[in-house]
Amino acid sequence: MRLSAQSRLELIRSVNRKEISVAKACREAGISRKTFYKWLKRYNQAPSHAKLEVLEDRKWKLSLHGRKTPAGVEKLVLDIIAKSPGLGLSGLRERIKERSGKYLVSKHGVSNILERHNLKGLVSQISYQEKRARNGLTSKERYLMFEATLKEGLPVTEVCGEFNISRKTYYKWLKRYQSVKELRLETFQDKDWQIARHPRKIPSEIEKKIVSLVIKRPELSSHQIAELVGAGNHGVQNVLHRNNLNLYEKRLAFAQTRVPVQSVEIAPSFIDRVRYVLEQFVAGLAPAPPPGPEALSPSQRLARGRLLLPFALSIWRFARAFTLSSLISFSVVYSSLWWINYIASKAPSIAIGTIFATIALTTGSIFFLYSLKYYLSLAIVLSFSQQEASSGERLVSGKKRGILSWILGLGNGFRNQGSGIRNSKEETIGPAGLTPNLEHIVLKRYPKVSVHIPLY
Repeated sequence: MRLSAQSRLELIRSVNRKEISVAKACREAGISRKTFYKWLKRYNQAPSHAKLEVLEDRKWKLSLHGRKTPAGVEKLVLDIIAKSPGLGLSGLRERIKERSGKYLVSKHGVSNILERHNLKGLVSQISYQEKRARNGLTSKERYLMFEATLKEGLPVTEVCGEFNISRKTYYKWLKRYQSVKELRLETFQDKDWQIARHPRKIPSEIEKKIVSLVIKRPELSSHQIAELVGAGNHGVQNVLHRNNLNLYEKRLAFAQTRVPVQSVEIAPSFIDRVRYVLEQFVAGLAPAPPPGPEALSPSQRLARGRLLLPFALSIWRFARAFTLSSLISFSVVYSSLWWINYIASKAPSIAIGTIFATIALTTGSIFFLYSLKYYLSLAIVLSFSQQEASSGERLVSGKKRGILSWILGLGNGFRNQGSGIRNSKEETIGPAGLTPNLEHIVLKRYPKVSVHIPLY
């Protein structure tokens, strides 16, 4: 019956407390005294917090098989492959005999060596030859070297002489092995050389100053930048080279890309102002916002993004203009024919009166449309005079002002309630329309203004 770690611990403690002798304890537990003393040695060598863990069963591991090929023979086989790849098992055995004077390994042993090092094919042997010529000892040979010293017990000096390396290199790899404490090929693979930070590297703060100086004054040379930031010329050149700014043309282009672009405000034209006023008065003339991506179907997004070619757009503009002009022409022609038919069907006296009434109505409509220009101009001036007070669009009650109050600037403005802000004179802001008192305005000339057409 196999004992658990807890049973072994209780057995050892009972012996240590001298409650039972070792012979009697081993007889009752059904184990040999050799096994008990092996557990006791683990127990005594372990720290206090790991007394139970060291008594667990350990996995059986073979450190060195009795009939395993020695590491020196494996190294000999690898050397032969590095010089003459493509040899078969018999050829490798003959080469081993030529070098050592006897057959040190069988064909089956040579096959096992090739399989362990993944060198069974010609391509892998040629690749190993190239790697060996380029890098010296491979990770497989380093593994064999430590297998000879750690498992076979050969002296370090003898192994280093056989593998043609210095003892300093051996102890460097030994330190790497001790950090992982596992003998495997990955432990002895080459590592990429890298440095975390050079002790003489320019600090990041000075490097930022160099880049900012390049942005402000790209015409400065590396010597001038070094004097301004207090660093060496060679260090400044390295910083410029790392940032691809070692030439004047590159520094100039880099500085131009970092200059902030100032936005230029374009003054609205007269047509834009007319459209702005009409959109404020007539809700139907305001442009509808574009639909979001979720409101469009996949076919609409495809048509919007890719299928609206210039030719199709020109056809659409032509069709739209043609439809609008056709509707207007049809309405005018139909109205004229109806009016002529209506006059022809009436008596002469009624027809003459209808003709004069139609002329008066048409002329009055033309005058009315012409007078709209003055009203629109006045509305545009009043609307643009209130742009600075657009933030005070709501009154104290929270209701929006009407169109007439918005145009004329009427109302008491709004109060700064809740924000903790008070004006110096009053709590309210006055109208933002035109100035009511014009006594301080002096005119250089007095233009003639006609009011007959608007009154008419």
